[in-house]
Amino acid sequence: MNKIECEVLILGGGCAGLWLQYELCRKGYFVVLVENGILGQYASTRNQGWLQSGALYTLRNTPSAVVEQCKEGYKRITKFDQIHSLNSIDKNSQAIFVFPTPREMEKALERITNAGLQSEPIGNRDFKKIVAVLYGAEKLQSALQTTDVTVDTYLLLRGLVANILECGGRFYLLEDTLVDQIDGHESSMHWEIVIKDCRFLAPIVVCTAGTLIPRVYSKLTAQDFPGIVKKATVFTFHQRLCRRLVVIQDVRMHLLNLSPFSAGTTANMGGLDLEADSACDADVEVGQIQYLQEIITDFLPGFRSWIPCGLTVYICQKLELKQTAIKSQPLGIRHYILEEPRQNLFFLYPGKFTIAPVAAFELTRKLSERLGSPVHKGKTVVHASRPVVAQRSYFGNITHHVLVQSDGIRIIPVAG
Repeated sequence: MNKIECEVLILGGGCAGLWLQYELCRKGYFVVLVENGILGQYASTRNQGWLQSGALYTLRNTPSAVVEQCKEGYKRITKFDQIHSLNSIDKNSQAIFVFPTPREMEKALERITNAGLQSEPIGNRDFKKIVAVLYGAEKLQSALQTTDVTVDTYLLLRGLVANILECGGRFYLLEDTLVDQIDGHESSMHWEIVIKDCRFLAPIVVCTAGTLIPRVYSKLTAQDFPGIVKKATVFTFHQRLCRRLVVIQDVRMHLLNLSPFSAGTTANMGGLDLEADSACDADVEVGQIQYLQEIITDFLPGFRSWIPCGLTVYICQKLELKQTAIKSQPLGIRHYILEEPRQNLFFLYPGKFTIAPVAAFELTRKLSERLGSPVHKGKTVVHASRPVVAQRSYFGNITHHVLVQSDGIRIIPVAG
């Protein structure tokens, strides 16, 4: 069995793990990251590619710390993109927030401005010209523009990996699922983690494996994870419905956001998450597809220009801490650094792509205090070739069609 010693072992190669490895390697620590096969899979590249300014969260009952973390994450990602000439950010995709009444828009503008964010109103006729899918939307009367933009997460994460390798970071890539192969225990102030044919020795272990965190937590601590998994549906239209981010709000709730990318548009509806144990995927899909049909009919009359349209529907999962576990979590139940009572075992879940670099920076500061100066142990080349970063291959699989029928717009599953 191979023995690999490092100063920090990271379990999970999504945006959280990569940002953490990047920050630690910049400080000179020897960090090994373990992932199954391809980096940046799942939520890290299946998200909407939305670089959050924090504006959306000024309009919700969200802890103010989340807004501040979005603002800081926005700056860090923008700076990283500029320094390394990644061109991952579409500066022409500035978000348009749309409201049913001028009064709602004015309230939103006040909240966004009070949070120190930039925003400006857009005339009624102008925003419907800018976003053709909104043309003829009589229920939407006012809009404002924010600095939210889209980001190509693949290009950004690929840039992160290149910098990690240059700083001496290494990767151990598995062919099978990480969680099924992991076993570990703490002894003599070091963790010993056995994964397949390798034995890793590290004073600190950090799990950044997204919704796999509960299973890793149980394996390494023999305790139940103090949280729950929730499900939501994400839709990918195989047409580019808009060139800007579009966020539709009304007085009751956040209705829908549209995020364009090179091959189409992703859509997500807020406030409809369900506990994973209480709903099967099919039930989640059916309910949210019905709701999406109603929103398209009521708020996106211009959508008919793109019909018929292929659609990919998939279920994403999110973690939430239980209320009893959030006393030391200023970002609330969905964005946290969880430290297990046993020392030197951490679980990092930023919850949003934009917050990942900020959470990684904060945890790096905490870990540096524990580790002291980098030891620079013998840097075993764990993975000599450049790892592969996931691309959005699932966008090619059409699962539904959007059609116009006699009784209105309908979303129909692909036969077979």
